[in-house]
Amino acid sequence: MTREEVVRYIDFRHITDATTPDEAVQLLRERQVGKAERMAEVQRNRAVSVYNTSAGWLGYSQEKMQVLLPRNLTDGFNYFKLKVGRSVEEERKRLHIAREVIGYDKGNVIMVDDNQIWSVPGAIEYMRPLAEFRPWFIEEPTSPDQVLGHAAVRKSLRG
Repeated sequence: MTREEVVRYIDFRHITDATTPDEAVQLLRERQVGKAERMAEVQRNRAVSVYNTSAGWLGYSQEKMQVLLPRNLTDGFNYFKLKVGRSVEEERKRLHIAREVIGYDKGNVIMVDDNQIWSVPGAIEYMRPLAEFRPWFIEEPTSPDQVLGHAAVRKSLRG
C-alpha cells in the first residue's frame, strides 16, 4: 500500500488540529528512512509480537497468498492468522501454502480463526485434519461464551 493509500484510510475529522493528510503523507515519507534498521531493532528486542491476517482472508487465491506471505515475512511478521471455515479440503491447500512459504522451524506461527461458526463437535471434526499444519491456536472455535466447549476442543485436538 502506498503512503497516500494508507492516509486515505485515516479519518482526519478529529485530528486536523494536529495534522493534515498532506502532513501525514510527509511524515510517512520521512519515516521510511531507517525503517529497516528500526524493524531489525524491534526484532532484536523482542517487542510485542503482532500477527498479520493480510494473506489469510477467505476467498484469496493461492497465487495471492503466495505473493502476500513473503511480503509479510519481509515486513518482519512471523505470526500469521488465516480465516477458515469453507471446507477442510480448501483449508488444507491454504495451510499447505502458508507452511510452504513460512516454514515450520523458522519461528513462524500460524493461527486460525473460524469466527464462531462451529459447534464443539464440529470444531473438533473440522480441525483434526488441519492439525498437521500446527496452528498455534484456533480463535473462537465456537461461541466465545462456550468456555467448557473450548476446553473440550483443546483436549480433543492435543497431540
